[in-house]
Amino acid sequence: SSVESKLVVSKNPLTEFINNFDHLLGYPHGCVEQTVSKAFPQLYFADFVKSAGIKNKIQLRDGDNEMNPNYNVREAIRKLQGMQLYNGGMSYWAGGYNESWWGSAYAAHFLLEAEKAGYDVDNNVLNRLLEYLNYKVNDKDLVKYRYYSAQESGGYAYIYKEYVPREVIYSLYVLSRAGRPNRPTMNYYKGKKHLLTTDATYLLAGAYSLIADRASFKELIPKEYVEYDQWQSTGGSFYSPTRNL
Repeated sequence: SSVESKLVVSKNPLTEFINNFDHLLGYPHGCVEQTVSKAFPQLYFADFVKSAGIKNKIQLRDGDNEMNPNYNVREAIRKLQGMQLYNGGMSYWAGGYNESWWGSAYAAHFLLEAEKAGYDVDNNVLNRLLEYLNYKVNDKDLVKYRYYSAQESGGYAYIYKEYVPREVIYSLYVLSRAGRPNRPTMNYYKGKKHLLTTDATYLLAGAYSLIADRASFKELIPKEYVEYDQWQSTGGSFYSPTRNL
């Protein structure tokens, strides 16, 4: 008699995440990556809450407060637009001078979706940001990712393998989503699949799908997902096994 339980049965897959919804709500503090990560899910937060039927659990409010997802998104847009540097990229911190390539692609992705959702986005800021990404993807440098593998004799050994930076492929994906695909660079990396991480291969396939090139999409899409990263990165593209998947 001292224990209470509640069973929720629903056709809506969002029901699985009810207990996590309130963690998504809040003002977008932090660096460019943290700002976008906090604001991105709030684009459709009110719709999620309504669709999942959890309005009584989370009391959304109107006005300028962090219980209003629309306010949080507008503040994130305002903040990001103030973080743009002279070259079109986004600074890592507000008021900073160091650009973040991944953060710039992430911010562009968010601003595109925000505009599509009906929020006011400065087109000059977004255009310069997309121009920055289009310029950066022409850089053909590789980066060394570090992994460890089990040895027959026991223990682990570190191995290093060169890959295309994840920032490149994510930028190509965002450019395709913006309707500005960089086909020459996409085709260049399509011919170098051995230099792509598995998650980047999926993303490049997605970039082709967005421009209705189904043949290239089918050529690229892996038969299975293979994860090599055993830890998360606190810089660069901020990759982790969870994010990659």
